[in-house]
Amino acid sequence: MNANVASRTDLTGPIQNALNAALREGGIELLPMPQVAARIVSLAFDAKSDATDLAELIGRDPTLAGHLMRVANSALYRARTPLSSLQQAVTWLGMQEVQNLAVALAIRGQVFTAPGHEKEVEDLWRESIGAAAWARLIAESRGQDADVAYLCGLLHAVGRAAVVRALSRFESASRTRLDGHTFAVLLDEYEGDFAHRISGDWRLPPQVAAAVTAWRTFETAGEFCEHAALTHASVQLATACMHPDLLNVDYLSSNPAFERLGLTNGLGTLLTHAESVRTFILQL
Repeated sequence: MNANVASRTDLTGPIQNALNAALREGGIELLPMPQVAARIVSLAFDAKSDATDLAELIGRDPTLAGHLMRVANSALYRARTPLSSLQQAVTWLGMQEVQNLAVALAIRGQVFTAPGHEKEVEDLWRESIGAAAWARLIAESRGQDADVAYLCGLLHAVGRAAVVRALSRFESASRTRLDGHTFAVLLDEYEGDFAHRISGDWRLPPQVAAAVTAWRTFETAGEFCEHAALTHASVQLATACMHPDLLNVDYLSSNPAFERLGLTNGLGTLLTHAESVRTFILQL
């Protein structure tokens, strides 16, 4: 083993101390939800809010506004004439779609970052935005709240992303590089704990918190089992979307989440959206 590569055996105590401290005390590894994203989420649950409120809020963050306008004018959403203002974007795309995009872009810029582990967080980001798109499609097909489902899919990996951030900071501070196996084991071990901590710190709506913390074991999500199962199914579809060899009915229908949602027989129809979702993933 190279001198600057550390295994879990070498650094179990220091690594776990750092992760436990992050869970116990918060700190920079556990970022608060980006302020603008938190306010947009609040607007989404406020019946009195309107498009003007949303455009004004997004406009306070020039970087976010610029990214949103770029996406709104992209091939996936492009209007007949170029959009030149946030108000136009809200009118063209619809308030709910702009909310979804704005939250996604805000989350990406501040949560899915970890120096030295760019590939890991990029993969998590693509999985998250793909799961959000699939969650919305599934919810619409079942007559459920598509925006809540979208948020469940988008945020399902924030716990894992936070662990990557914490491990990245540990490596930087200790001037070591964890070997791949150790890194993967710690991600799996701490993902749930970080997800619970973030769900509480971010004051996520209960159905979203349940999906974020229990999507892997959706049977344990109690009254929000449906939201967790939907998120689980969405993650499977997002993964398959980026790996076409997995994108088939036989493979996906073996997953119990699809049976729990009553989607086994409708998977073929659902998969007709795969290319548009893949385009969405790559454009964001």
